This record gives sequence, structure tokens and C-alpha cells, in this order.
Amino acid sequence: MKRYVFNGDFLRRNIIGVGRYSYEILKALDIILKSEQYQETRFELAIPKDAHEKPSFENINVVLLRKHHKLWIQTDFYLYVKKNRAIPINLDGNPSLFCPGITCKHDVTHLINPKVYISGQWRKAILYYWHRLVDYSLIHSKSIILTVSNTSKSDILRLYKCDECRVVVIPNAWQHIERIEPDYLVFRKHPEIKRGEYFFCLGAQNYNKNFKWILDNAKNNPSYCFVVAGLAGKGNKFASIYNEYGNVIFLGYITDGEMKALMQESRAFVFPSLYEGFGIPPLEALSLGKDVIVSNTSCLPEIYEDSAYYIDPKNSSINLYELLESEDILIENKEKILNKYSWKESAQQLLDLLQNSKLEKI
Repeated sequence: MKRYVFNGDFLRRNIIGVGRYSYEILKALDIILKSEQYQETRFELAIPKDAHEKPSFENINVVLLRKHHKLWIQTDFYLYVKKNRAIPINLDGNPSLFCPGITCKHDVTHLINPKVYISGQWRKAILYYWHRLVDYSLIHSKSIILTVSNTSKSDILRLYKCDECRVVVIPNAWQHIERIEPDYLVFRKHPEIKRGEYFFCLGAQNYNKNFKWILDNAKNNPSYCFVVAGLAGKGNKFASIYNEYGNVIFLGYITDGEMKALMQESRAFVFPSLYEGFGIPPLEALSLGKDVIVSNTSCLPEIYEDSAYYIDPKNSSINLYELLESEDILIENKEKILNKYSWKESAQQLLDLLQNSKLEKI
């Protein structure tokens, strides 16, 4: 019997970004595994016993290991996989150096924009070199590398020089937002936010997300209002100066319910990233019927095609209202884009890959 163990380290954090990808594929996979044809395969999810969330699945066995510590993946998770002669799967991109297994590289930001790490705080420099060490381990293994867009696959093939047959695209999706109840109390908490009169921006407050574009555009257009939400790390310079702008409201981390309410009531969703492997938030906004403004870089034109308005992430002088009202831009196929992406389909792709590939136990 084949045995696969998913790395559940992502469950010690809030379910956002790559954690969303991991969680939603597991949820969809658990439903598919009800079929009798998969009874000869064992799936497990190994998590730290102090994980932020402990999911309950019917067909994926959840295993609690020791409490989380910095080397949990390299020790506890690795030893569990080795003891059970299983194949590890790391959907959040954080594998063990000793058994990379099937790992999803959501993007290669650390190679596209290395100065983000090398020229920043010493912790970021350490993180950069850790990513490089993980890269080395993954590339020199015989494992399958997953990624989330064709653009990201091209970047991986170009920068890692690995065989094309090893890199498989299994994309993100958006259906999770249908389960989320919008929390309109966020407008009571922040009465300065006027429904329908602001541009909404969401993402981790780091260089790659390019929130400097938002600040510069806000400065050039004082009549605009921007609402910005997302985690801000220690020493984040953008988060610390938002208050200097009278037309920028920075909320920091918000709940899923608050996120959905703010998306629904915004004038448009703005996503000025310099580089993305996929970019889920604009897809969430599209599913809510919102206008979406994204960068014309990396994978974003591939993902959003003619369903989005495009901006140059290095040119912040653009008038967003003129862009949205331009008769020269024809926005089409929002439903086509939404129909392209499904957590169920992504989970099925992963399952088909596991069933058809000749993977070895460690």
C-alpha cells in the first residue's frame, strides 16, 4: 500500500497565501478519497500538536506529532516519514532537507528579487540562504516539483535547470470564499471607511507586494481613498508610514470575514505586485463581481487574461478612475477565468499525479 504524508506545519499559522493552497487542496482531496478506487492508498496529515488549527477529515488521517519548534520539519516530520517509509508531500513549499518529497514551489521570488533578502535585515538574509539550501536539496533529488502557474514553471525551469517532466502545474482556486460570511462590523470598527468609495489592497507588507506603488499613487491623487490590509513584519517601513497619508487606511491583519466585506464594498481591488507565482486575492475579488486592477508582470496576465485592468507596477502616476472608465479597455470573460480554477480539480490533478507516477518511499 502506498503511503503519503502531508506536511502540516502550515497549520500553526493563519490560513493565508500558501497555507490557503495547502488547506483547500486537502479539504477537496478528502472528499474525492471517498471513492473505493483509492482504498489501497493511505493518506496522512502530520501536524504539530500545538497547531493553530486541527482539521477533521474523513479519509485523511491526522497525526499529532510533538509541539512545533524551529527544526520541526527537519526532525519530527522527517523521522515520522522515514519510520513509516512514506512519501512526503509539502504543499506549502517547506520540505525537509533530508527528504524533499513532492514539494510545491509557489514562486521563486528569492531568485527573481534577491535584494529583498540580501540587502534587508539579517534575518531576511538568513532566510534567503535557507531558501537556496532547500533549492539545492530539492533540485538534486528525484522528486516532483509542483508549482501554481505556467509562468512560475518557466521560471523554475530557467533558474533551476531541471528536467521539464519534473515540474507539474497545479493551480490555486477561489471557491473557499463562498464559505466565508462577510463581517460588516468592520465598517463600525472603522467608520472612516466609506462603502463604495475606496480601493482595497490586500497582501503581506513586503517589498514584492509593492505597496510603495499604493503610497505614491495616494500622494499623486489625494482625493482617492485606499484601504490596505495584510500582515506587517517587524521593522516593516511601509506599514510604519501609512499614517502619514491622510487618504490611506492601514488595517494590518484582518479576518476572512472582514476581508470579504471590504472586498465586496470596495470600488475596485488593486494588486500592484512586482512578482507573483499566482496571486489568489484578485481571483477572490473577481468571484465577488469586483473590478480588478493588477500588475502587467509575471504570471498575472496569464491568470487573469482580459478579465482585469493592467497597470505598470513601476508607474504610479496612473489615474485609477480614468482607467476603470476607459472605453478603450474591454473587460471580458470573468466567468471564463473563474471556471478555469477549482480546488476540486486541483486536488484531482494531484491525486492523478500520485496514482500515475513511480514515486519511491524514502
